[in-house]
Formats: sequence, C-alpha cells, structure tokens
Amino acid sequence: MSAAGFEESLRRFDLHLRAERNLSAHTRRAYGADVRQFAATLEPGARPDHVAPEDVRRFLTALHGRRNPATLARKLASIRAFFRFLVREGDSRFDPTAGMPLTRTPKRLPRPLAVDDCQTFIESIPVSSAAPADLRDRALLELLYGAGLRVGELVGLDVRDNPGGLLDQAVKVTDSWLSEGLVVYTKGRVDTQLQEFRAHESGTEPG
Repeated sequence: MSAAGFEESLRRFDLHLRAERNLSAHTRRAYGADVRQFAATLEPGARPDHVAPEDVRRFLTALHGRRNPATLARKLASIRAFFRFLVREGDSRFDPTAGMPLTRTPKRLPRPLAVDDCQTFIESIPVSSAAPADLRDRALLELLYGAGLRVGELVGLDVRDNPGGLLDQAVKVTDSWLSEGLVVYTKGRVDTQLQEFRAHESGTEPG
C-alpha cells in the first residue's frame, strides 16, 4: 500500500475542497476515500507526482464490472480533481487523468406517480374547505396533473401571460430552457378547481 505517501497531499486537497470549493464534509470524505482507494493499488512508497496514466487505467479496469458506471465516473472525477489540484499547486508536472473520458451514465426517466396515488394526493385536500391555501393547493395540483406540467413550469405561470386567465383550456408555460409554448388540458376537474380559486381571489361566485 502507498496511501501513506499521499496523506500530506490529501490533507491539503481536503483544505482546498473546504475553503475554496465550499464542499460539505460528506462530499470531501467521498473525494478522499476515492483517492485513497486508488493510492492503495500503487507500489509501496509511490508518490503522487510519479503516477502515470497507466496506473489510473489499471485501477479503473479492475473496478469495471464490479461497479456501476456512475460509481466509476465519480471515482475518476475524484482522482482528476486531486491531480489537477496538485498541478495547480506545482506539486506535479502533469495530470495523469488528462484526456480520459468520464464514463457515460444512462439517463433515468422520472418515475411518475400512479393514477390512484395522484387521485389520493389531490383528494387529501378538503374539497369543501374555503381556506385560500386549500383552494390554491387543490387548483395547482389539478393543473399540474391535468396539464402534465413540470413543477418548474407550474410555479412559473403568470396570469398576465394568459389573456383568458387560466380558464381557456390552455396555459402559456416557459420551460427550463426558456422556451415558451402552450399546454392544452382537458376541461373538467381542472376548470372546476381553477374557477373556485379565481372566484375566491376576486370575491365573486364561480361561474
């Protein structure tokens, strides 16, 4: 094992992560653990400035098949951050991870709530309540589910962008890429809840 030869550099690296990058203790421990795991695979007495790209590749190859792609990508990112810090500080002439691509991790689609769960969630808000917060929350949930909006699109709605209010079966939304578009929803429960909420806001009877 040669992790001991890395300890002083790791101590300074941890200080850098805390003071300059403001990372949490948990994240700093993860960085340190990844680098120590790599260092333990090197020859006894190995120094950080003598690490070669082959050493890093050998380490990652040994883990391949035993770790998922996200874990491999994290470990490479930790080792890369460590050596880039050493290069910046003048403690190493080059970064042995330079040019190594991070492992591509498959993107996971969000898991939607089942229809029954959505129904139960919406109906947990008292339908007979006249409390403004209950009327607002039920109207928002009905629109979120009925129009298939993202949460960011929902909270970004502005009645001034919808000349017909929110009662014309279409709402103007802006997504995370600042693209605008109209989302159409089916008349029914959404309309009912929106009418009740808007009527309460304006002090009139729902139409």
